[in-house]
Amino acid sequence: MNILLDSNIWNFLYENKIWLPDHFSQQKYNFFITKELDFEIDPIPISKSGLKEFIYKTIEAANIRIDTIFGFNNNSLPDSEQRIGGFDQGRFMSDEESKFSSLLRGYLGNKKKKSKLYNNEADISIAVRSCRAVVLTLDAKEGPLSEAKRQGGNVVYLNDFKKGNQTIENFILQYIDH
Repeated sequence: MNILLDSNIWNFLYENKIWLPDHFSQQKYNFFITKELDFEIDPIPISKSGLKEFIYKTIEAANIRIDTIFGFNNNSLPDSEQRIGGFDQGRFMSDEESKFSSLLRGYLGNKKKKSKLYNNEADISIAVRSCRAVVLTLDAKEGPLSEAKRQGGNVVYLNDFKKGNQTIENFILQYIDH
């Protein structure tokens, strides 16, 4: 099963002292972030260096990969800000993902953030992938993820997860179709 992590999940895991490799079998689960979410890691301030270190250690230990969609460079962006992958770097977008992408474009803002992303761009990138992967998030507000959930996307909100009551794996499995 493919699982995509929203950027707010890092805070959740860090604050609750949850180590992904201890909770999920790497034989059963593949973890991903999008390129857009990867852009959000670097701007984490020095005051949160423990969180940043935790993120990088988790990425390595859980073999978290970047899910990149194939496409051609956007000439208005420098190479370091490209969201797509070229030949041998990105995968093709499915028809269902393309439909989700078109549906969610209206949520895209026009103001760039410190992470070099437009408002809602990271949420759109993971919401689009919710039709082929499980997206873990805490972002229950109205927006791309809630719209993807309404449209049948596999979006799981960890807001109600209580450490000790059950495993994260079992919590997730109760919300998705197998």
